Amino acid sequence: MRIIKDPVLDGWELAESDEDTRILPSGPFVPCKPDRILVVDDEQSVRSATIRILRQELGGAYAYDEAINGQDAVTVFMREHHKVILLDLLMPVLGGKQAAHQILDLCAESQWETPAIIFRTGYAPPGDVRNLVACDPAHCLLRKPVRNQTLVRAVRGRLGQD
Repeated sequence: MRIIKDPVLDGWELAESDEDTRILPSGPFVPCKPDRILVVDDEQSVRSATIRILRQELGGAYAYDEAINGQDAVTVFMREHHKVILLDLLMPVLGGKQAAHQILDLCAESQWETPAIIFRTGYAPPGDVRNLVACDPAHCLLRKPVRNQTLVRAVRGRLGQD
């Protein structure tokens, strides 16, 4: 796994896979909607700031949806099939780790392309999330608080804009 350090806080800021190849379903599959991004966080201020930063840096080419917890994220994803999901790990009702597993299972069952998941946390991420990120370059981990440039870089990379 490739780790990028925050030069100010001197801790990890971004973790992503060393792998070059994306894991895709075998056979025909329904692709994600390339212009949709889902921002999932139980804090309204975090969701609003994230969307504001991304709109400013990525322009108006993307539609943004919000979810307040993991269960809401699964429901919204089922309706819109987002290309990128920014997913907080620690939330009420259903946490980000559990929501990610439900979304990935849903994609496998439905022959949908899996979205790129950008996990966000202020704590040490669980081992299975680290393993998911290490095995699939579509996903990554961001440590909160994250610098705007690192957030935008992570999203651009998952949208294929790097």
